Amino acid sequence: PSEYGGEGSPLLGSHGHLGVQASWQELEGAGAYRIDSVTKGDIWDMRYSGPLARAGVGLVEGSFIIAVNRVRVLKEVSLEQMLANFSGCEVLLTVVPPACAQRFAQVQGMLHKSGGMDGFRRLSASQLKAFQGQSAQDGKKAQKKKKGKKAKKGGGEGTQAEAEKKLAAMLSGIGVDVNEGPIWRTVRVRAADAQTRRNAVLRD
Repeated sequence: PSEYGGEGSPLLGSHGHLGVQASWQELEGAGAYRIDSVTKGDIWDMRYSGPLARAGVGLVEGSFIIAVNRVRVLKEVSLEQMLANFSGCEVLLTVVPPACAQRFAQVQGMLHKSGGMDGFRRLSASQLKAFQGQSAQDGKKAQKKKKGKKAKKGGGEGTQAEAEKKLAAMLSGIGVDVNEGPIWRTVRVRAADAQTRRNAVLRD
């Protein structure tokens, strides 16, 4: 589907535009809008350019939009619906670069098997709780060995780091290296109004 409403669309007017053609793509149980083409126009002039082509945005064709204003995209809700009443307003876009698409799909697949994001949070919490329990037991053993001496702190230290290592190992098990950096990023863009969109299209 197109990012734009048609010329007779009731969404035009206060409707915000990103200046893209986007299509829905399924990615391991959690889809996203793939940017198929970007309207550029005169990128040095905000009145005659597409929002995603402007300097500093850094989005390219093949990127995936996974959220608009921190709200996850859905196949049933088009980008134009999510941008209603955002003409000329700043919009937060969470996107996955083309180079990270495979890693994103792998993470989504793991989340799907874990019962979605809520299931993954429960799994993370259970991992942390297990490490905290083990740490408490180690602390008691250390206190018994050091009777009469000041017991060292250690009950909770390192538990968060150990839990993060365990989760990193889980991701590594599906081929995702956390050392490669973030899979997605959020950018701030100013959505164009209908006139700016037309100006940019005429200059492409």
